[in-house]
Amino acid sequence: MNILLTVIVGFIGYKIALKLKVPAPAMIGSMLAVGLSNIIFDYAYMPYIVKNFTQVITGAFIGVQVKKHDLLQLKAIYKPAILLVVILTVNTFLIGSIMHFIFRIDYVTALLSCVAGGITDLSLISMDMNADTATVALLQLVRLVTTLTLFPIFIQYMCKDIDERNANEKVIVDKIENGLNRLLNRICDKDYKKVIFTIAFAGIFGYIGYILHFPSGVLVMAMFSTAFLNCFSDITYIPKDLKFYAQIFAGALVGCNMTRSALSGLGSLIIPAILLVGSYFLINIIYAGICSRFKLIDYKSACFSACPAGVSDMALIASELGADLKTTAVIHVVRLIYAVGVMPSVISIFMNIIGG
Repeated sequence: MNILLTVIVGFIGYKIALKLKVPAPAMIGSMLAVGLSNIIFDYAYMPYIVKNFTQVITGAFIGVQVKKHDLLQLKAIYKPAILLVVILTVNTFLIGSIMHFIFRIDYVTALLSCVAGGITDLSLISMDMNADTATVALLQLVRLVTTLTLFPIFIQYMCKDIDERNANEKVIVDKIENGLNRLLNRICDKDYKKVIFTIAFAGIFGYIGYILHFPSGVLVMAMFSTAFLNCFSDITYIPKDLKFYAQIFAGALVGCNMTRSALSGLGSLIIPAILLVGSYFLINIIYAGICSRFKLIDYKSACFSACPAGVSDMALIASELGADLKTTAVIHVVRLIYAVGVMPSVISIFMNIIGG
C-alpha cells in the first residue's frame, strides 16, 4: 500500500511541477512531493529493485541520445571537450574537498554533489555509493535551476559585444547499414518492439554491471551498451514518456530519503550551494576565455558548452541565443557521459586511495 501511495504522490508532484513549468518536472516534482509529504507523514517506501530498473531506463535513454555523428564530431572538438572535462574534474575535487573539510559534509556526498551530471543519474548513483542522496539531489537541483535561469542572462551579458554565429547548421551522417542492422529491423519492425528490445539489451548489460560491482555499474553498462548499439544501428528507441515515468520513480526514490532528521540539516547547505554555483560561474569565464584565446571554439559556444545543465536544454537555449548548436550539443554529450560513466569510478578510486 505504501508503495502505491508513494507512486501516486510522485505522479501528482510531477503534474504540479509541469503546470508550474519547473525544470525537469518529473524528477523534481516527484522528489519534492514525496519528500515533503514523507517529512510530515513518514510513509514513503520504494523497493530496492525499482532503483535498478530505473537505472536501466535512465542509462538506455542517455545511450540512445549518442549518435554516430557525435563520435565523428569529436575529431574536430576533442580539445575543448577534454579541456572542459579536466576543468570540471578539478572543480569537483576542489569544491568537494572544501565542502568536506569546512562544512563537514561526507566526502563522497560532497564530491557527487559537485559532479556536473543529471539530477536523476547522480541521485541514483549516490544510492549505490552510500552517499547522502537527499543532499546530493538538493545541491544538484540548485545547480540545475541556477543554470537554466541565470546562466543564459549571464552569458548574454558576457557576449554582448561578440557577433553571433549561425547555429542552424544541420549535420546528416548516414547510419552504417550491415547485416546485423537489417536483421534487427526485420525483428523489431514496430516502435514498441524496439522499446522492448532496447530495455532488454540495456537490462542484460546493466545486470553485468551489477555483478561486476563497480560504481553505478547498472546505469553505466546500460548507457554504454545502448550508446554503442545506437551508433551502429537504428534499432534502439526509448520514448520520452518512458523517461518521464522513470524520472517519477527516481524522484520518488530520492524523496523516500527525505526525512525529518534530514530536514534538520538542510540549513547547513545554503553556503555550500552558493559556493558550488559560484564555482560554475568561474568555470564558465575561465573555459570561455581559454577557448577564445587559443581559437578552440568561439566564445559564446564555449560559454554555453560549460553550462552544467541538460544536453537538450542547453543546446536549445544556445541555438536561440546565437551559439553553435552542433558544437554545444556534442560537448555536452561528452560532459554527460564522463560525469555519469567515469566520475563515479574516479571518486571511488580516490576514496580507496585516501582510505575513505
